[in-house]
Amino acid sequence: MATTADIILAARACVGAKFRHQGRDPRTGIDCVGLIAHVARSLGLPIVDRVDYGKQPDGRLIEHLESAGLVRIDRDPAPGDVMVFAYNAPDVPEHVAIRTDYGMVHSFAVPRKVVETVYADPWPARLLAVMQLTEGGA
Repeated sequence: MATTADIILAARACVGAKFRHQGRDPRTGIDCVGLIAHVARSLGLPIVDRVDYGKQPDGRLIEHLESAGLVRIDRDPAPGDVMVFAYNAPDVPEHVAIRTDYGMVHSFAVPRKVVETVYADPWPARLLAVMQLTEGGA
């Protein structure tokens, strides 16, 4: 069974990997959704890894994650949770990160790599949903 610490360690192991749209391997590049898929796979958590999304968000990211096996939860994000954010447009889910005890790990297009940043302005105001990787999965 994967613990919160396992999830955070697996995410942190990707820090520094370059950003690549639809990437799934930190050695060759990974995007924000790919980071979630990589962490789940590396921990043996069942996930349906979907790459049927374009470079421009279409507003279906939460649906995409639910169909991949993540479960939406109704609470503030805790370490190990997946956070879904609006980024360019309000209320349009476009970005995901894994909450850590420090902040969050995410593959971010702006620095073009996986980073761990503090969970501070502007991120909390952009939070749209909190989800969990689960043992039951899809």
